[in-house]
Amino acid sequence: DSITFTANQTTIINAVNTSAILAITTLANISNAVISITESTTNLENSSTTVSSTGTEVSTTSLNKFVKIIVENNTNNNLSYAFINMSYTDAEVSANNLIETSLRMYKWNSSSSRWHQLENSGVATTENYVWTNVTRFSSFAVFGTVQPSATVSSSSGSGGGMTGGIITAS
Repeated sequence: DSITFTANQTTIINAVNTSAILAITTLANISNAVISITESTTNLENSSTTVSSTGTEVSTTSLNKFVKIIVENNTNNNLSYAFINMSYTDAEVSANNLIETSLRMYKWNSSSSRWHQLENSGVATTENYVWTNVTRFSSFAVFGTVQPSATVSSSSGSGGGMTGGIITAS
């Protein structure tokens, strides 16, 4: 199916069989636009699903939500902006051991062959979606910070014969 865009008006696209919703505003009228949206639980770029942050011990891992958005050149060249919303479930966050408030949208950079966090990205934890605002389409993914693991150290005291455990985050 093709889409018609009216200049400076937002068109909402609820991508069927994906968790993505797009709100696209173009600079020009465009008829017969074609948009391909592919979502996968596996990395569409065949790269690492872990992002290392320079100078920090924080581990950032994917939520296993990857989406590739392809549009023809006329639409891409006349894009004012696009709001991308990807929904998730609490079960997905728990299964990947991520901190929900840390979820952000990342964009694939083919020049560096790395995922880069988009500055204009956030998470709506009550509504369960991650959002970003972009001016070009590419591959996108949701990443978040891994929950600190809990370690149990035991100590024994004299007197009552009781053993205590201390849980610390590492």
